[in-house]
Amino acid sequence: MKKLVTVATLLTAGASQAAGFANNTHTARATGMTSAMTAHVHDASSVAFNPAGLAGLDSFELLVGGAAVVPVANLTPQGSTTAEATKFGVSPPPHLFVAYPFMKGFTAGVGIYSPYGAALEWPDTFTGRFVATYSQMATFNLNPTLAYAPTDWLRVGAGVDVLYGMLKIRQSIPLSPEAEAGATITGTDVALGFNAGVQADLVKDRLSAGLTYRSATTLGFKGDAEFTDVPEPLQAAFAKQGVTVSMPMPQSVGLGLSYTPTPRLMLAVDATWWNWSRLQKLDLEFENAAFSTSQPKNWHNRWQFSLGAEYAVSPALTVRAGAGYDPTPVPDETLTPELPDSNRVQGALGLTYGIGRLSLSGGYQLLLFTEKRSTAPSAPGTYTGSLHVLSFTLGYKV
Repeated sequence: MKKLVTVATLLTAGASQAAGFANNTHTARATGMTSAMTAHVHDASSVAFNPAGLAGLDSFELLVGGAAVVPVANLTPQGSTTAEATKFGVSPPPHLFVAYPFMKGFTAGVGIYSPYGAALEWPDTFTGRFVATYSQMATFNLNPTLAYAPTDWLRVGAGVDVLYGMLKIRQSIPLSPEAEAGATITGTDVALGFNAGVQADLVKDRLSAGLTYRSATTLGFKGDAEFTDVPEPLQAAFAKQGVTVSMPMPQSVGLGLSYTPTPRLMLAVDATWWNWSRLQKLDLEFENAAFSTSQPKNWHNRWQFSLGAEYAVSPALTVRAGAGYDPTPVPDETLTPELPDSNRVQGALGLTYGIGRLSLSGGYQLLLFTEKRSTAPSAPGTYTGSLHVLSFTLGYKV
């Protein structure tokens, strides 16, 4: 029964756009600036980055788009010189934001986007297949928001998070030296949280500061575990059954500065604290209690740093660039193939072209994972990898 113990590790699934399993490239504009978005009034996506920014908008705005996220991971197992690579795969997180200034000083907004999630697939013959062959966790956040500007230099905002999560995970189970079975878990849940923020113009039209907060929440995934290729004598023990897992999502605090040295150029810097230490263990409860287990994780809190720049080449064309550093919360002793995370170095480019009330934005971000050695007994070895994010956003403004 304890051969199922590694299933629990799959719930920290895949390669994501920020360390751990966080995603913060919610629009093409954010992608092109490595998400240095906390301090400046930008667009309707303030709903996600800092709800206070909505109070700086002066008209109705709609943003809709999506991204193609392509992870690449490699493991060189301990004692080997041959690297094993993940299969090619694309995750397409969508985004939708609407903002409407409905009376003087007040703006309402709503967003639908994916704040957490990842996906990764290894070959069926992968050395670490008893830990993971496929893992996917996706979330969709419905985030209604209200912002208020009490003065011409101060903005505040807050929103509610209605977070829907779903997962699908798969691994092999060693039954004997000659026989392997398969396990697949699916589950869903809904959790509630909130986000809030403040922005202040320290020097009019030049220097702004921002502070934003997103609450912790927990997704208690409930679903089924199904088993395949199980020999007949074991089929009763490995029958389809219910499973429940509590997955903690971190709280975060973001600080930012935005500087506009000329009317055409804007520079931004962000620092975000992630409370990843909430993930100390994962408890997996099967309907058959003999399968239930607890997996240590021992993640650490981390600070993420981002720089962004935006330059208006003309009234119609704006270009962007960004860079960032995002240290991993995962210690060497719990680093396993379902989340081959390491410190990330980020670079990004982007642009927006506007025609009348319409605009089209594109952004590309490359994340390079530094080499990291795992001492986890289930799959020791050296991991490397990268992540490519290509985003597009269509905007409409009255």
